[in-house]
Amino acid sequence: MNKLRRKPHSGALLICVLVCLLVASAMVTATTRSALQSRRDVRLQHQMRQTELLLDAGVLRAASQLQRSNDYEGETWRPKNALARFHNPSLQIRISAGKQNKKDSRRIEVIASLGAADDPTQLSASQTQRTHTFFIELSPTPQSSSAE
Repeated sequence: MNKLRRKPHSGALLICVLVCLLVASAMVTATTRSALQSRRDVRLQHQMRQTELLLDAGVLRAASQLQRSNDYEGETWRPKNALARFHNPSLQIRISAGKQNKKDSRRIEVIASLGAADDPTQLSASQTQRTHTFFIELSPTPQSSSAE
């Protein structure tokens, strides 16, 4: 009558429990990584959309400024309030003379960027930039004609 006799499968049960814990931990780790990656992707997509909207605003600004004056040479704009959630948003409008089809025109380059570091040599992992280049023909300045 040996009452202290151990069951032969007690070690196997412990191994099964450890394997189950290992599988559960791997599943939790994979789910967490996936959720973090999804969050980063959504944030980047949102920032890309904001960059595109900033670019659209820059194109409209350049076109309207050129309609007002042929002497407009471009500008650099750094919004403070509208995109305060993003680090260092900027919009550059560059205007240069260009010849297209033997007519006087202007070459307009609009560069919108979000997430740029203060130091241009350091790139941010979440920096987004969009550029749009287009040409506008210059309209001749109206000359007054004398009525006869």
